[in-house]
Amino acid sequence: IHELEQAGFDCKTSLNRINRKMPIYMGLLKKFRKKYLNLYNEFESALKEEKIKEAEYLIHSIKGASSLIGATKLSDLAYKLEEEIRNKSKREINKRKQDFFTEFNKILEFLCGFEKKYPEKDEMENIQINQQELNLRLTDLDKYLDEDIGKAITITNDLLKLSGNKIFVDDFTVFAEY
Repeated sequence: IHELEQAGFDCKTSLNRINRKMPIYMGLLKKFRKKYLNLYNEFESALKEEKIKEAEYLIHSIKGASSLIGATKLSDLAYKLEEEIRNKSKREINKRKQDFFTEFNKILEFLCGFEKKYPEKDEMENIQINQQELNLRLTDLDKYLDEDIGKAITITNDLLKLSGNKIFVDDFTVFAEY
Protein backbone atom coordinates (compact mmCIF):
# COMPACT_ATOMS: atom_id res chain seq x y z
CA ILE A 1 0.00 0.00 0.00
CA HIS A 2 2.86 2.35 0.80
CA GLU A 3 4.07 2.14 -2.81
CA LEU A 4 0.61 3.00 -4.12
CA GLU A 5 0.28 5.94 -1.75
CA GLN A 6 3.69 7.26 -2.81
CA ALA A 7 2.43 7.15 -6.41
CA GLY A 8 -0.50 9.38 -5.39
CA PHE A 9 -3.26 6.84 -4.74
CA ASP A 10 -5.66 7.43 -1.85
CA CYS A 11 -5.68 3.79 -0.78
CA LYS A 12 -7.31 4.41 2.59
CA THR A 13 -10.46 5.89 1.07
CA SER A 14 -10.60 3.27 -1.68
CA LEU A 15 -10.16 0.37 0.71
CA ASN A 16 -12.84 1.78 3.03
CA ARG A 17 -15.27 1.80 0.08
CA ILE A 18 -14.75 -1.95 -0.39
CA ASN A 19 -14.65 -2.96 3.29
CA ARG A 20 -10.83 -3.01 3.37
CA LYS A 21 -10.64 -6.10 1.13
CA MET A 22 -7.18 -5.90 -0.40
CA PRO A 23 -7.71 -8.69 -3.00
CA ILE A 24 -10.70 -6.80 -4.38
CA TYR A 25 -8.67 -3.57 -4.51
CA MET A 26 -5.82 -5.29 -6.33
CA GLY A 27 -8.35 -6.71 -8.79
CA LEU A 28 -9.79 -3.24 -9.38
CA LEU A 29 -6.33 -1.88 -10.16
CA LYS A 30 -5.75 -4.67 -12.67
CA LYS A 31 -9.16 -4.21 -14.31
CA PHE A 32 -8.62 -0.46 -14.51
CA ARG A 33 -5.34 -0.94 -16.37
CA LYS A 34 -6.84 -3.46 -18.77
CA LYS A 35 -10.05 -1.55 -19.44
CA TYR A 36 -8.43 1.81 -20.12
CA LEU A 37 -5.27 0.68 -21.87
CA ASN A 38 -6.57 2.00 -25.20
CA LEU A 39 -8.38 5.05 -23.82
CA TYR A 40 -6.27 7.63 -25.64
CA ASN A 41 -6.96 6.13 -29.08
CA GLU A 42 -10.68 5.69 -28.34
CA PHE A 43 -10.98 9.26 -27.09
CA GLU A 44 -9.07 10.76 -30.02
CA SER A 45 -11.13 8.73 -32.46
CA ALA A 46 -14.39 9.93 -30.88
CA LEU A 47 -13.24 13.56 -31.08
CA LYS A 48 -12.02 13.21 -34.66
CA GLU A 49 -15.35 11.70 -35.72
CA GLU A 50 -17.16 14.41 -33.72
CA LYS A 51 -18.82 11.83 -31.49
CA ILE A 52 -18.91 14.20 -28.56
CA LYS A 53 -21.27 12.10 -26.41
CA GLU A 54 -18.96 9.10 -26.82
CA ALA A 55 -15.91 11.17 -25.84
CA GLU A 56 -17.82 12.53 -22.85
CA TYR A 57 -18.88 9.03 -21.81
CA LEU A 58 -15.29 7.74 -21.96
CA ILE A 59 -14.07 10.52 -19.70
CA HIS A 60 -17.08 10.23 -17.39
CA SER A 61 -16.42 6.50 -17.05
CA ILE A 62 -12.77 6.90 -16.15
CA LYS A 63 -13.63 9.74 -13.76
CA GLY A 64 -15.61 7.31 -11.62
CA ALA A 65 -13.19 4.42 -12.03
CA SER A 66 -10.18 6.52 -11.11
CA SER A 67 -11.98 7.81 -8.04
CA LEU A 68 -12.80 4.23 -7.02
CA ILE A 69 -9.16 3.13 -7.17
CA GLY A 70 -7.97 6.25 -5.36
CA ALA A 71 -6.42 8.08 -8.31
CA THR A 72 -7.98 11.34 -7.15
CA LYS A 73 -5.83 13.69 -9.22
CA LEU A 74 -6.79 11.78 -12.37
CA SER A 75 -10.45 11.85 -11.34
CA ASP A 76 -10.28 15.63 -10.80
CA LEU A 77 -8.64 16.13 -14.20
CA ALA A 78 -11.31 13.93 -15.80
CA TYR A 79 -14.00 16.06 -14.18
CA LYS A 80 -12.47 19.23 -15.67
CA LEU A 81 -12.10 17.63 -19.10
CA GLU A 82 -15.66 16.35 -19.01
CA GLU A 83 -16.92 19.88 -18.26
CA GLU A 84 -15.02 21.30 -21.24
CA ILE A 85 -16.41 18.57 -23.50
CA ARG A 86 -19.92 19.54 -22.39
CA ASN A 87 -19.09 23.20 -23.07
CA LYS A 88 -17.70 22.21 -26.50
CA SER A 89 -14.70 24.50 -26.16
CA LYS A 90 -12.10 22.94 -28.49
CA ARG A 91 -9.26 25.10 -27.19
CA GLU A 92 -10.02 24.22 -23.56
CA ILE A 93 -10.62 20.56 -24.45
CA ASN A 94 -7.12 20.38 -25.94
CA LYS A 95 -5.57 22.00 -22.86
CA ARG A 96 -7.48 19.79 -20.40
CA LYS A 97 -6.87 16.74 -22.58
CA GLN A 98 -3.12 17.25 -22.38
CA ASP A 99 -3.20 17.61 -18.58
CA PHE A 100 -5.49 14.60 -18.23
CA PHE A 101 -3.48 12.26 -20.45
CA THR A 102 -0.18 13.28 -18.86
CA GLU A 103 -1.54 12.12 -15.49
CA PHE A 104 -3.31 9.14 -17.05
CA ASN A 105 -0.07 7.90 -18.63
CA LYS A 106 1.73 8.20 -15.28
CA ILE A 107 -0.98 6.14 -13.59
CA LEU A 108 -1.03 3.54 -16.35
CA GLU A 109 2.76 3.16 -16.37
CA PHE A 110 2.77 2.79 -12.61
CA LEU A 111 0.02 0.15 -12.69
CA CYS A 112 1.83 -1.84 -15.39
CA GLY A 113 4.99 -1.93 -13.29
CA PHE A 114 3.05 -2.60 -10.10
CA GLU A 115 1.20 -5.52 -11.67
CA LYS A 116 4.46 -7.11 -12.78
CA LYS A 117 5.95 -6.66 -9.34
CA TYR A 118 2.88 -7.96 -7.47
CA PRO A 119 0.95 -10.45 -9.61
CA GLU A 120 -2.56 -11.28 -8.53
CA LYS A 121 -3.15 -14.57 -6.75
CA ASP A 122 -5.31 -15.74 -9.67
CA GLU A 123 -2.28 -15.57 -11.95
CA MET A 124 -0.37 -17.81 -9.57
CA GLU A 125 -3.18 -20.37 -9.75
CA ASN A 126 -2.29 -21.15 -13.35
CA ILE A 127 0.92 -22.86 -12.25
CA GLN A 128 0.73 -26.61 -12.72
CA ILE A 129 2.43 -29.17 -10.48
CA ASN A 130 3.04 -32.82 -11.19
CA GLN A 131 2.03 -35.86 -9.11
CA GLN A 132 5.49 -36.19 -7.53
CA GLU A 133 5.49 -32.55 -6.38
CA LEU A 134 1.96 -32.98 -5.09
CA ASN A 135 2.97 -36.04 -3.05
CA LEU A 136 5.94 -34.18 -1.53
CA ARG A 137 3.74 -31.25 -0.54
CA LEU A 138 1.10 -33.54 0.93
CA THR A 139 3.75 -35.32 2.99
CA ASP A 140 5.04 -32.00 4.31
CA LEU A 141 1.48 -30.96 5.02
CA ASP A 142 0.99 -33.94 7.34
CA LYS A 143 2.71 -32.11 10.21
CA TYR A 144 0.06 -29.38 10.15
CA LEU A 145 -2.79 -31.83 10.75
CA ASP A 146 -1.84 -32.16 14.42
CA GLU A 147 -0.61 -28.59 14.93
CA ASP A 148 -3.04 -26.37 13.01
CA ILE A 149 -5.95 -27.89 11.08
CA GLY A 150 -6.98 -24.46 9.76
CA LYS A 151 -3.57 -24.00 8.17
CA ALA A 152 -3.70 -27.55 6.81
CA ILE A 153 -7.03 -26.86 5.11
CA THR A 154 -5.76 -23.55 3.69
CA ILE A 155 -2.67 -25.24 2.29
CA THR A 156 -4.81 -28.04 0.88
CA ASN A 157 -7.08 -25.56 -0.89
CA ASP A 158 -4.02 -23.77 -2.31
CA LEU A 159 -2.67 -27.07 -3.57
CA LEU A 160 -5.97 -27.84 -5.23
CA LYS A 161 -5.75 -24.56 -7.10
CA LEU A 162 -2.11 -25.17 -7.98
CA SER A 163 -2.75 -28.63 -9.35
CA GLY A 164 -5.01 -27.43 -12.13
CA ASN A 165 -5.46 -31.09 -12.90
CA LYS A 166 -8.76 -32.97 -12.46
CA ILE A 167 -6.84 -36.19 -11.67
CA PHE A 168 -5.83 -34.76 -8.29
CA VAL A 169 -9.28 -33.52 -7.29
CA ASP A 170 -10.33 -36.82 -5.69
CA ASP A 171 -7.06 -36.99 -3.74
CA PHE A 172 -7.67 -33.49 -2.37
CA THR A 173 -11.31 -34.16 -1.55
CA VAL A 174 -10.41 -37.21 0.48
CA PHE A 175 -7.53 -35.36 2.16
CA ALA A 176 -9.65 -32.29 2.94
CA GLU A 177 -12.41 -34.46 4.42
CA TYR A 178 -9.82 -36.26 6.57
